[in-house]
Amino acid sequence: MSNNSGLEYDKENYKEMLLDAAETTLGIFGFDRTLYGKTKDKKWWMELRRNRMNDVQAEAGAR
Repeated sequence: MSNNSGLEYDKENYKEMLLDAAETTLGIFGFDRTLYGKTKDKKWWMELRRNRMNDVQAEAGAR
């Protein structure tokens, strides 16, 4: 896609980066990119975050 100045950018890539950042920072509040119709990628940091959330929930349940 190009704009008036002739520079091209990948709109889909920027959207993915924005969703990645939003999910990383807002994930602890329940933000999930699947609400916007995009399935989650099976990336290593998502698995790490899921494990961390499970550990936090287990720790809270043990108290």
